[in-house]
Amino acid sequence: MSDLCRSYRPSSYQAQLDTVMQEFAWRHGIWVEGSSDAYTHLVAFVYPDAAPERLMTLGKIYLVDFYLNDTIGRDKFAHLAPRERRDAVRVVERIVRACESSSREEATGLDRAHGQALAEIRASADPSWWKGFVPLWRAHLAETHQDRNAAATGRVPTVERYIEERIVYSGMAHAVALVEYGMRISLDRAALSRLAPGAEGMVDRLGWLCCVVAALSNDLFSLEKEFVDHEADTNLVPVLLLCEPRMTFDDAVRRAGAIVSGYLTEFLDTVDRIGRTEEELRPAAPQLAATLAVYARAVSHYVQACWSWQTYTTRYRRNRSIFWELCTPQGRFDERT
Repeated sequence: MSDLCRSYRPSSYQAQLDTVMQEFAWRHGIWVEGSSDAYTHLVAFVYPDAAPERLMTLGKIYLVDFYLNDTIGRDKFAHLAPRERRDAVRVVERIVRACESSSREEATGLDRAHGQALAEIRASADPSWWKGFVPLWRAHLAETHQDRNAAATGRVPTVERYIEERIVYSGMAHAVALVEYGMRISLDRAALSRLAPGAEGMVDRLGWLCCVVAALSNDLFSLEKEFVDHEADTNLVPVLLLCEPRMTFDDAVRRAGAIVSGYLTEFLDTVDRIGRTEEELRPAAPQLAATLAVYARAVSHYVQACWSWQTYTTRYRRNRSIFWELCTPQGRFDERT
């Protein structure tokens, strides 16, 4: 994976994005000291080719998302006092309602920030894309901000079920959907299905694999922060241990790594297959072929970005880590080799 990401570079609009996101967060009171600065870098990493004005809007919705994550997210919720939990539930319910309602309750800076970010996306997005995006965003908000530990839910998910749930509450489903928004593209899946039978399924599978690789690689890098520090078992490694109690911790980490590697291999194979489809489409439908190529490249960049950012950011670093990537000092991204 490190070889795949060696040549990767984030958006050249990083400095401008930093300024916009900081001003927006401070104005609405959603800047989390010690955390929010990492998200300005994250957005520039995962959407390196986004149109500048849309990159700024993406930064705003990410600030809302990660403010919730760092205050009432799944690894924090279990440690909240009873009254704080009730307040958190009301906050999430209000935010979810705002996804569908044209009237904004806007009781807090968070509500105003969320309302502005959504309004900017809706005003500039393709209506059909927006219609598909809202359910993904709403599901993420509703499913993520609660105690998802096995003791609270009363069940241990299978690995397969865990992966499907992780896609939702990791935020990867809506984040990958935002790739099309950021790039100002709209992939005509109906035309793709008509002109290249089977291609629509490949595109859907590519998006799903992107979500899985991004979410599960984050499970590895966030393992110590979430599992060790916050005792959250909503992570692939503890799920493996819960499913197979006789498995050692070392074996679980290796198994998790193998699972990620397997999905990454399938992802790269699917990118190659889509590349061949794009070549076949080009003579009959050059615009559709070009859009398909742009989409596949952008989703590939997303996978590269997730790995690159997690090995770059200070968010998961510690003096002693089981992952050598997290033990090394942070440097400037363009100095990495």
